[in-house]
Amino acid sequence: MELFGKIADLCQALVVLLLVFQVSALFRSVDRLRKKGEQLENRVDDIRHGNRSR
Repeated sequence: MELFGKIADLCQALVVLLLVFQVSALFRSVDRLRKKGEQLENRVDDIRHGNRSR
């Protein structure tokens, strides 16, 4: 039974590690989308002000 407890602890640690990686990937994606949004806002502002050089 002690072996099953160790296996369960190992699986739990693995799940926590995977969740940490998923959350960090989510934050990277959000950051990337925020940067894209800022770029689009800048392009819209340029177009509104007649500067279409981009």
